Amino acid sequence: MLESLQIRRLEEDLEQLRSKLIQSVNGEYSSLLAPHVLPLSQQLDQYILEYYQLKSQLQTH
Repeated sequence: MLESLQIRRLEEDLEQLRSKLIQSVNGEYSSLLAPHVLPLSQQLDQYILEYYQLKSQLQTH
């Protein structure tokens, strides 16, 4: 049960951060390489990693 709550929270965090990332580049995907985008991108990568690790744990239990 706790894992499913964590997954739901991570899904929400992923969506919020994805939206923030798109806003930070003003919808211009070519700007994704701009230096100010890197921290957001790294944080998004971390959330994605955590999400898939939790999903994997749930499948093995």
